[in-house]
Amino acid sequence: MNNNTRPKSLQQELKVRITLLVIIPLICSALYFSFNNYQQALELAQKDVERHADSIALDLKNEFIKQAYSFSSFSNDPVFGEIAINILYSQYAFKKLNDIVEENDVIDAAFISDGSEFIIEGYPLATLKLSDPAILNFAKKIILENDKTLNPKLIYLDKLPAGMTIKSHGALFIAFPLRKQLPSLIQPFKTTAVLYLMLAPELILKAPHLSDYANINININNNLFYQKKDSTDQPILQASRPVLLKDQDGITLDISVKHLKSFYTQKIYHSTLITLVVIVAI
Repeated sequence: MNNNTRPKSLQQELKVRITLLVIIPLICSALYFSFNNYQQALELAQKDVERHADSIALDLKNEFIKQAYSFSSFSNDPVFGEIAINILYSQYAFKKLNDIVEENDVIDAAFISDGSEFIIEGYPLATLKLSDPAILNFAKKIILENDKTLNPKLIYLDKLPAGMTIKSHGALFIAFPLRKQLPSLIQPFKTTAVLYLMLAPELILKAPHLSDYANINININNNLFYQKKDSTDQPILQASRPVLLKDQDGITLDISVKHLKSFYTQKIYHSTLITLVVIVAI
């Protein structure tokens, strides 16, 4: 009885050892190649996030240029150029501002300032309460410089008066100098005021590929302006890019694009698990 049991026991032990001798190297090899594939996937994923960040930054830059060009003709509008020195044009200017806001989805508000304590005209009426030093000082600066070239600038305010609702953290404006035509060849124009157009947050959303990522932060002057974020604490890949520069555009604007690592590595996890199951089953 004991003699029959010992050979069986020895045979089983030998079988287990041979099986382990085969399976362990296979498992180690599978884990090694899976780890290499994981590292390569992360490198490619990071490059992909960076490429998309570059694309979004370029799209946003082009969108701001497009908006500035679309409304630049208002700088030479004869009524807007006169409103700061002739109150008789007030009603017409108000209607014009109303039309700008109502006919353009990317504009939430429009108003005119000559740097004085009070806004000259604006729509909606809540804009008349604006008295931020950034608005007033910029208007004074533009009027004083009286530059021959039209260079729209961007202005950012982190707070707005009651009655002006926004869907982002703060408000972003494009500022256009308003010019009155003069009967002079030496000085054919005179800057009299500044037109401010408040951009709707939807302008940011128009950029292609923006919704492809779980997390996106848009910062203006180191303040969070817009955030698209999924509620998750999982590991992420990240890339940041500058879009606008203060010296050139009036503000600094940069984007931070983030994406879940699992978006790129989930298939590797699944293939590794299947490989290990197959090895053990054999």
